[in-house]
Parts: sequence; structure tokens; C-alpha cells
Amino acid sequence: MINPSLLDKMRGLSEIKNQDFKNMEKERRWMKYNENYERRDDDSTNSTLKVHKLETGEVRIEIYDWNTGECMGAGFADYVGGGRSPKVRHAAENLALAIEDENKEHPIEERHDVSQEQFFKNRLILNKQRRKREKF
Repeated sequence: MINPSLLDKMRGLSEIKNQDFKNMEKERRWMKYNENYERRDDDSTNSTLKVHKLETGEVRIEIYDWNTGECMGAGFADYVGGGRSPKVRHAAENLALAIEDENKEHPIEERHDVSQEQFFKNRLILNKQRRKREKF
């Protein structure tokens, strides 16, 4: 037979743990769909890290080089879209929230030596060059 006082202590611990979990769920922040979380590189004014979540649930990480127009990216889907990297996807979501915090607490002046218009012109040129190379 279980000691009644021990049983009461166990119930009390369970209620505390459940309450802690409920509080954690209230405090948990979620990455918003179709919102960009961007942070400029600390060492350069010409590259930006961007994380965003598509409506499909895929979380994309991209790095833009404003000088060349280069953009490299990778996407991590949830279980519906393949979900082969759930830990990486979760880490990418946490990265987005960390970027949001850093931008509030330690903003970096968004300054680029290259305008956005020039960036897209450079990107068009780069894409044309790639298409030429692919033909050969």
C-alpha cells in the first residue's frame, strides 16, 4: 500500500510540473508566416542573413550578397513537405526569433554600399551568365 502523504506529494509535484509547462507554452513565441527576419552581417555592410517561413510551413534560410546579387538559400520543410530535417528546421525557427531579438536589442543600421535596385540588376546579369554557361 502506498503511503497517502507520499501520494499527495507526488500529486503536488505533478501539478507544479503541469503548471510550469502551461506557463512555458504561454511564453513560447512562434515564427510568423511570410515575415522576413533579416540581420546584416556584423563584419560587412553588404551581406544579409534572412530567415522566413512560407505558407507551406517550409522555413528558408538565405544569404544575400548585395555586391554581386548572389543569393544562396536552403529550405527545410515540416512533416507534410518531407520533413527530413526537423531539428534543423526547429533551429532555423529559433534563429529567426534570435534575429528578431537582436534587431530590437542591438539594431544595426541597414546600410548597403549597393542599392536594392543595383542588387536586382546584378542578379539579372548573374542569371543570364548562368543560363549561357548551362547551354554549353
